[in-house]
Amino acid sequence: MDAQIRLRTRSSYKRQFQVFMAEIKKKSEKLLERKFAQRIKKRGGIALKLFSWNFTGLPDRLALLPKGRIFFAEIKTTGKKPTQRQEAVIKQLRNLGFTVFVIDDETSLQKAIEYAE
Repeated sequence: MDAQIRLRTRSSYKRQFQVFMAEIKKKSEKLLERKFAQRIKKRGGIALKLFSWNFTGLPDRLALLPKGRIFFAEIKTTGKKPTQRQEAVIKQLRNLGFTVFVIDDETSLQKAIEYAE
């Protein structure tokens, strides 16, 4: 009986540890947004935070870069997807010819930064 309790306890600790490690690997939206802004600034650009009372679903950031290059960035917590409204706005912006990145991890952040170069 004691061994069974110990095994259950060990497995529950192991599971808790796995969940903890998965959470560490996730990047928060706030952290990704901060990194994005810093990296755009490092390349001589500005990463404007977008907000509108009249138009919902706008991407989080507008990157303004040297030589007139611009693009939008929707930044999400790792594993999260844009809402339906955000997807509709992203599609609308792309149809107008703008580049829009959805950033939810280090890889997608790097792709946006490479585009900025």
